[in-house]
Formats: sequence, structure tokens, C-alpha cells
Amino acid sequence: MKSTSRRTISMAISASLMNAHFCAAVANLRIMEIDIDRLAWDHELFTHLPEIQDGHLVIPDRPGWGTEPNEEGLRAHPPKTSGGLLNYGRRT
Repeated sequence: MKSTSRRTISMAISASLMNAHFCAAVANLRIMEIDIDRLAWDHELFTHLPEIQDGHLVIPDRPGWGTEPNEEGLRAHPPKTSGGLLNYGRRT
């Protein structure tokens, strides 16, 4: 995960919670995959992290998507300027 952009990680958390709410609203949807690997400082990026109980994502009952980005935490962990998929195969 070292080459993954920090912004991508933060977007994955918010996207997972958005998708979970959508899945909960669709009557015939059975499975949604979620990446459960977390960074040591994920808690700095959002007010609430996805909660997993018995292998299931718990749909938050908080307003909106159930979390908010923490701007101070995002500034403390800016995106990498090299590596990752955007620079795959490029010589540095």
C-alpha cells in the first residue's frame, strides 16, 4: 500500500460508505465488497471510520453518509507526488 495515494485511501472510505447506503436502499442487492485494510492514521482523515462487525459493514445512522472528512487530517497527509498508479511506468 506504500505506493497508493493518500487521497485515494480517503476517497475509498467515503465511497464505501456512500455505496453502503445505496446498497441498503436496493431491495435485491446481496453483496457489496469493501477493502478492510486500514492505515494507522485513517482515524485522522475522517470523523468516523467504517465499522465492521462479524465481517459485515455496519451502516451508520449518523446524518449524511455517516462521516465527514477532517480537513486538518487531510492537510497533515498530503497526496504523494511520485509513485502510485498515476506515475506507473514513468521514469523519475
